[in-house]
Order: sequence, then structure tokens, then C-alpha cells
Amino acid sequence: MRQRRVVFIVSALLSLSFVLSGCSINRRDPIPPAPTLPALPSASGPLIGSPSAAPVLFTGTGSQTVTVNRPQGARYLQAVWKCSGGTGKVTLQEDPAVFEGGNCGGDSGYTMPLPSSPTVLHFEITVVPATSWSFGGSFR
Repeated sequence: MRQRRVVFIVSALLSLSFVLSGCSINRRDPIPPAPTLPALPSASGPLIGSPSAAPVLFTGTGSQTVTVNRPQGARYLQAVWKCSGGTGKVTLQEDPAVFEGGNCGGDSGYTMPLPSSPTVLHFEITVVPATSWSFGGSFR
């Protein structure tokens, strides 16, 4: 009887130590720096037209909305998007069907078609809190 009680107490203490050590393993790491984009963003697929303005580049931490003045005649944004962890998404608020998203960690290029009328564009960056990100591109 005494041996069963000792085994039970030992197994309970081991279980408790595993639970407590799991809590310390899952602590948050410091916020990593925003991923770096190439000087002239490149996108997968063929380039469309020639650049109509200087490239744009934004970096930040956490979800944000960035505002961009659309160059006259620009029909596309050759966009590059990176984030440091988890999943993320960039959505053009003027046309929510235009978005790019998925797992963070790799380079992501996308030719974003732009709606014809707005002169100011709003890109909604959606990431997990404390996730750093970079978004940029060239208008064409």
C-alpha cells in the first residue's frame, strides 16, 4: 500500500514539473526586427509595364493600415510582402478581393491589380500582435 502511494506522489510531482516547465518554454521572445525587402522589390511572374514612380516601402509591428498616393496611370503594384512569424495578410481596402496572405517567413511577391478610380490607396496589414512586417513595391 505504501509503495503505491509513493508511486502516485512521484508521478503527480513529475506531471506537475512537466506542466510548469512547459510554461517557461512558451514564454514570448523579444520582438524580432522587421524583415528586410530588396531595394527594388521583385514579384513572382512577369513584370507588367515599366515603373511609374519610385518604389514604396513600409515596415511596422502589429496590424496597421498604410496609405499610399497612387501615381497617375498606375494600374498595378508589383508588391513584396514579408512578416516575421505566424500568418499575415495584406488587403487593398478599396478592393478587398485584392489581397496577399499566408504563412510568414518567406518572400512573397504578387502583382496587385489596382482599381481605376481612387488616387489614394489603403493597404491593410493584418498580422499577429508583436509580429514585424515589411511591405513595398513598384507601381506599374
